[in-house]
Amino acid sequence: MPEVVQFCRKPVPGAFSIERVDRNIRAALPDDIRVRVCENRHPSRGLLPRLSDAWRAARLAGQVNHVTGDVHYLTFFLPRRRTVLTIHDTVLIEREAGLRRFLLWLLWLYLPARRANWLVTISEASRARIRALLRAPDLPVEVIPNPLDPAFRPQPYPDIDGRFRFLHLGTKMNKNLERTMEALAGLDIELTVIGALTPAQQELAGRLGLALRNRVGLSDDALREEYARAHAVLFVSLAEGFGLPILEAQTVGRPVLTSDRAPMSDVAGDGARLVDPEDTDAIRQACREIMQSAELRAQLIEKGQINAATYAPSACAGAYAALYRRIAAQAAT
Repeated sequence: MPEVVQFCRKPVPGAFSIERVDRNIRAALPDDIRVRVCENRHPSRGLLPRLSDAWRAARLAGQVNHVTGDVHYLTFFLPRRRTVLTIHDTVLIEREAGLRRFLLWLLWLYLPARRANWLVTISEASRARIRALLRAPDLPVEVIPNPLDPAFRPQPYPDIDGRFRFLHLGTKMNKNLERTMEALAGLDIELTVIGALTPAQQELAGRLGLALRNRVGLSDDALREEYARAHAVLFVSLAEGFGLPILEAQTVGRPVLTSDRAPMSDVAGDGARLVDPEDTDAIRQACREIMQSAELRAQLIEKGQINAATYAPSACAGAYAALYRRIAAQAAT
């Protein structure tokens, strides 16, 4: 019976996607997998707090050690042969340049990857980027997609009795919010943005005259309520490791507009309107189509719910359980 220690980041307000993924995987693991959760004492900031948590992780190591993501430095002192690291994406590195990019590459990717005997990521696109950044085209990296949270369920479609309500997830640079705002300017819409807006984003929304709602630090229940309130969901990202909001929106039963590049297009399947995320006119036209066509909305909802059903937590948990068993078996020899 494999005994697994899952090492997790310290939760911070407004960042909870990895926590939801971890929780859903644990809930669906088969009975022969026993899991102990070790949460960091410190947020992932500063050299000494990170080293302190990494040293503590070594003292708490178990038969199988799983660093679940976003705290890759926890691998530094763990026993390599019994350690698996999940790398969700490489966006953190690729949006930087110069010395900062090199240090992130070294400390967040290269050294952690060398200190873990087993690597996992969440999409084929992320695996390709990890291999490219490490210049290791044959590096063994297992792909285990993120599971859909079973708390997301179909909700009745709201009446369109005023402005058409778009929901946008995320405010970081890769989320493409500024271009999306520009695409929506002048349309009879209300835009709800989940995540803290920068002063520049607030200024842009005001200058464009957007009817804007900003929601920050939501609970899981409150986030699901925002999906249910929306008439359509925008996730026209420039880069992602996976794109879980696509599946969440599809499950709730909302039309999705997302990017025509991997992994978003792979995750969405046939259940989303795809668009070039760098083409403001194309984003605008796609939003208009969704607003104006009840038939298109119905098609996207139907196909989206069929697609989302293929990402059940049991499949993801089963893949991790098989990996945990392999690690435990090899560690015992």
